[in-house]
Amino acid sequence: MYYSKILCIAFFLTATLQSCSSQDDVIEDVVEKHNFTDFSKLKNRFIHFRSTGTNRNTSIYFVGEFRGACGPYAVLVNDDDNGIIKIEKDLVLIRCEHDYLDSSEIEISIKEYLKLELYVIGVDTVGNVYINPNSQDPPILLRLMPNSKPSDINEFKHYKGNWYIRK
Repeated sequence: MYYSKILCIAFFLTATLQSCSSQDDVIEDVVEKHNFTDFSKLKNRFIHFRSTGTNRNTSIYFVGEFRGACGPYAVLVNDDDNGIIKIEKDLVLIRCEHDYLDSSEIEISIKEYLKLELYVIGVDTVGNVYINPNSQDPPILLRLMPNSKPSDINEFKHYKGNWYIRK
């Protein structure tokens, strides 16, 4: 019994350390890959993977303004060719009663987003970039533009260079 407890504790500690190391590796990979990425085509956009679609090889993404008051557009995408199948405006119209992005703006945003291979990306009007690389949760990384100070900077701590990580 004593040895089984020790084995359980050892297993738990190993799994925890590997998980932390794995998350650190993911963060480092994202920082390395996107340190010089041009996100200007996504300025004032917030995009994230919502779910797989109901049809085979499709996914649903939400596209909206960065911290916008209106709801997002739900965009159904063909996973094989990244083509847009359908843009749903229901959430937008419920909140705002009018469109705020046209289909070409949504298409450009989706095409740029899919190149990045991230779950969540938000780019504010200044160009600060918020990222969650592997989860639908709020962004865990922030790439700060020089001489900018977003209102939520206190939620992040310096990681390296112009990158910050959520506390």
